[in-house]
Amino acid sequence: MCSDVYKDSVRAALPHYSSAAVSSLAGALAGLTAVTFTYPLELVRTRMAFRICDAAECQIYSSVGRCLSDTVRRNGLIGLYAGVGATLLGALPFEGIKFGANDFMKQRLPRSEDGKSAPVWSLLSGALAGAVAHTVTYPLDTVRRRMQISGAQGSSVAYRGIVDCFGKMVATEGVGSLFFGLSATVVRSLPNLGIQFLMYELIKAALDL
Repeated sequence: MCSDVYKDSVRAALPHYSSAAVSSLAGALAGLTAVTFTYPLELVRTRMAFRICDAAECQIYSSVGRCLSDTVRRNGLIGLYAGVGATLLGALPFEGIKFGANDFMKQRLPRSEDGKSAPVWSLLSGALAGAVAHTVTYPLDTVRRRMQISGAQGSSVAYRGIVDCFGKMVATEGVGSLFFGLSATVVRSLPNLGIQFLMYELIKAALDL
């Protein structure tokens, strides 16, 4: 929604930019907006997905409320935004590339005489756009998740910031550690983002938007 809202403003401010460039900038702004409002829940999701253990105990959060309250108790309200810098650095290019690449490919899809393309092509362009965006920005996503875990109960690793996290990962685990899990992420993103873009276009068409 935010991407579509921002498009008009971006197009008015940059009238000579291509449609794909406008979509890219609007998508980046939309990503910034989404992260700002939803980040604490993203942090909670990551912490609940991991079983963080040390020599004494394993921390398993049984509910969203417990995870939120434990994070605030240990790190204050600012703790709910641990790793937000890396998330913003990743979200801006990720959303920009995703929306820009999707717009670029949509313009080149086969179309019928009435100017419309078959739904399967929208599915394909969205899937490929997501795969490209994930691949390019994945190291920042890895750092984001590491920093979200840092400071949680049972976590023995603490990072002072984005640069410190990058440095420690490369020094102790090698450059390849920045891409751990990329293949699974790309495989998941193909149907995930393809369906997202497809359904969004179908629903907008049904509502005559």
